Amino acid sequence: MNKVINLFTTPIYTSSLNCDTSKLKDISYSIKNNEQARHITRPFHGWQSTDLKDKKSLFFLYSELLYHMNTYKEQLGVKGNVELRDIWININPPGHMALAHLHPSCFMSGVYYIQTPKDSGPIYFTNPNSVDYDWNPKLFKDNNSNNLCCDTWDFDPKENDVFIFPSWAKHGVYSNLSNEDRISISFNGIISNV
Repeated sequence: MNKVINLFTTPIYTSSLNCDTSKLKDISYSIKNNEQARHITRPFHGWQSTDLKDKKSLFFLYSELLYHMNTYKEQLGVKGNVELRDIWININPPGHMALAHLHPSCFMSGVYYIQTPKDSGPIYFTNPNSVDYDWNPKLFKDNNSNNLCCDTWDFDPKENDVFIFPSWAKHGVYSNLSNEDRISISFNGIISNV
């Protein structure tokens, strides 16, 4: 039997939450104005809060995120329990970006979008396989979005969108070309009781 087997996929989960983004925006700026940020060494990376797990004002969001993290875990067929390891706010002003990176020592990572002005920058994932130029997109019938030949895959997030992905998946966010801040909440999850 002739068949193609697609190996080594990067499972990206996406959904939309139904949270009050204006309330989350106010909480984000309040934290930024009243607490010290974590030290960022990468250029163009914007502002990040410290870990927010103890912030009672965000508890309603934690249960939403855990629900989607558990849905992702179940869809992957993973055993054990999901735990939220850490969670933080990102505020990327105009011109700022998040360079490609990964999140070591966790199972899954994610990002939830609070404010996404037009042209504020898509999130992108890099192909873990070296596609190189021999698999040029122009060789494929669908050369704009074929996951067989792309070096990166971009998602243009909307407010209330959540993306969950393996922590080993290298990802970043393109430059914010809008005149407003892009605001998101990133998080990491671990699997326990396996």
